[in-house]
Amino acid sequence: MNDSIHRHRTAIAIILIILPFILVALLTGLNQPFDFDEGDYHVPVIEQFMKELPAPDLIHYRSATTPLMHLTLAAWGKLAGAEPWKLRLPVLLAGMLSAVIFFLILKERKEPWPLRLTLFLVAYPYFFWLSFLVMTEVFAFLFGVLALRYFLRTPTKRRDLIFFALWSSLAVLTRQQWLFLPIGAGAYWLWQDRNLKRAAWAIIPLLTFLPFVILWRGAAPPIKWATSHALTLNPVQIPHVLIATGFYFFPALFTAPIPWKRLALPTAALLPFFLFTPLIEALPSSLQLLPGQSVFAGAIANISNLAAGFLPPILIYIGFFVLYIFGALILLQAWFRRKEDNAEPLWAAIIVFLLMLLTVGQAWERYLLPLIPFLILTLYAAQRRRRWLLNLWLPVQWLLLLGFLWYQIALS
Repeated sequence: MNDSIHRHRTAIAIILIILPFILVALLTGLNQPFDFDEGDYHVPVIEQFMKELPAPDLIHYRSATTPLMHLTLAAWGKLAGAEPWKLRLPVLLAGMLSAVIFFLILKERKEPWPLRLTLFLVAYPYFFWLSFLVMTEVFAFLFGVLALRYFLRTPTKRRDLIFFALWSSLAVLTRQQWLFLPIGAGAYWLWQDRNLKRAAWAIIPLLTFLPFVILWRGAAPPIKWATSHALTLNPVQIPHVLIATGFYFFPALFTAPIPWKRLALPTAALLPFFLFTPLIEALPSSLQLLPGQSVFAGAIANISNLAAGFLPPILIYIGFFVLYIFGALILLQAWFRRKEDNAEPLWAAIIVFLLMLLTVGQAWERYLLPLIPFLILTLYAAQRRRRWLLNLWLPVQWLLLLGFLWYQIALS
């Protein structure tokens, strides 16, 4: 009887998770003209590969990412057609399946609120919105969250290690940004578990990427417009991550008593990096804290640009500073209790992701998408008290998502 009730509750939760995707798909028909980067880069690559299959040119194509999604959709397009809704449908299915798998991960870890935490993931603007566009982020996310599932099992059986290596490889072959997961996993297994055999499995995804590095003579295809993808140290990503964390994970600030004495010094050490905070387009260039400052791109920037229409610019930057401090306190608090929360494997991957992010030139929230499930598991899943804040914050996140979708539709 209890098993039957459990299965029914799980089925209802899965329906609630995929329902927003289905409603938007039915309302739009997935047939709007190609927009954003899908029309400029990804769809032309798919069309190029459709013409070139079975021997596509994997060196000269107009995208900065690895080509697995493009090859998959090119084969799909040759079979089913290349109309917008037909190319978008596999990406939408990847988005829905990713959310369901994340829900199952939470249930496997016996988190008390798996549905609520999954809805936080779905409400992240660059997860939900990109699930309806022909772009690589969500396709790679599906493989990445599958790899995460096996990573968190602390795999000891060869079957689990094979699946971790497989899904990690597919994520990397779709979007090389996901290299952070096998590198983080391998480092954790080698350093913490002293298990060389297990860590060796994490090398497989790196080996699958190596032929492309040789072909491209770099980490991305040799296309003229991709100079922004050259490796460089970019401290602007530090305030970018902290502000985004303070904004999206605000309730996590109240998960446990804040050890002020322990957090005061590292928080103070992070304060100088606020100078690198990206600007928003609505603010005058005279407010630049440093020459050649970067520009925000994403939902937070959209809200800030709208607010700049009726608020003094200094208040916008005060808001950024408050979010910056919130983000620093949230992450430092979680770092200091990582052993208590059994979150050390997650932090191994998070640290590698953040180090890789420092080489990205633009402060864009879509680049943070792979980080979101790790932060949910690290920050929200470990919340001990004041869980009612999550209940209050969840509808706010969904209202922000609706506003973000309206804004993107208005721009298109």
